Amino acid sequence: MRLVLVLALVTALLVPPARADEDKPPPPHRHSAMWYGGWSYVGVGGVATLLGVALTTRDDSASSTAGWVLAGVGTATWVAGALLLRFGEKRAAVLRRRY
Repeated sequence: MRLVLVLALVTALLVPPARADEDKPPPPHRHSAMWYGGWSYVGVGGVATLLGVALTTRDDSASSTAGWVLAGVGTATWVAGALLLRFGEKRAAVLRRRY
């Protein structure tokens, strides 16, 4: 028992105390407005595409036509979002090299 207490005391005295700055969380990762805009387009376009495809399964021609139009517009929207993300990534790389 005495040996355990002596080891605990020696360990407590020899181990350096933790510093306060080591406990700080890392800074948050910040995205550009182009990143948020691109992902918004991708999300909205994906939902519109799924809704349009669901409408194409209807029997009446008006709903089916609206579904095909919505599927096309939705696909164009998420592709535009993907392009926006890609060009935003390239723009950020150029700005990092420049500054």
